[in-house]
Amino acid sequence: MNNEQKEEQNIANNPSTVETPRKKTMTEAALEANRRKARKSTGPRTAAGRARSASNAFQHGLYSMRNYTLLLGSPGLVPTTVQNLLEECQPATLTEHILVQQLIHLQLRFVQMEHVFNQFLLEGKFNTPDRAYLAVLRELDRIPARMLKAIKAIKDLIRKTSWIALNSVRPPNVIESGIRFRFTP
Repeated sequence: MNNEQKEEQNIANNPSTVETPRKKTMTEAALEANRRKARKSTGPRTAAGRARSASNAFQHGLYSMRNYTLLLGSPGLVPTTVQNLLEECQPATLTEHILVQQLIHLQLRFVQMEHVFNQFLLEGKFNTPDRAYLAVLRELDRIPARMLKAIKAIKDLIRKTSWIALNSVRPPNVIESGIRFRFTP
């Protein structure tokens, strides 16, 4: 007996491989009634209905493009913020650049949340707090702490790299204008 014949015999003898007819849990009439109901419920048919159902999971919209109108409406805001923070922090390493980019993102996010909050005040929606209003308040409360954390990380990193540069016997290689310089003591 070869391997294929042994495998066929094992399959034939194994009760778990034997097909058993499926028990009917629903009558044919019930199945037909379900099919008729399914044909009727095809979802929204009009454009307005589709648009309404598309926002079923909508909770507060803080991250929607509608809230970026301040940033889009003030073309100098983003470049000015980026330039100011880059000039102030003067990142030298990749890690410093990443931390400054995080700080830039948080600053722009804070400005955006202030704009959304002011819209709530103008529209008088602050009297009946909804999810969006509470989310804006939460963001306005959390962002400054995140910004301080990023600033502290940048300062600590700059302090650490400055200390290493001042106290090391042999500084690391420095790359300037494509030429590698090696400092020797």
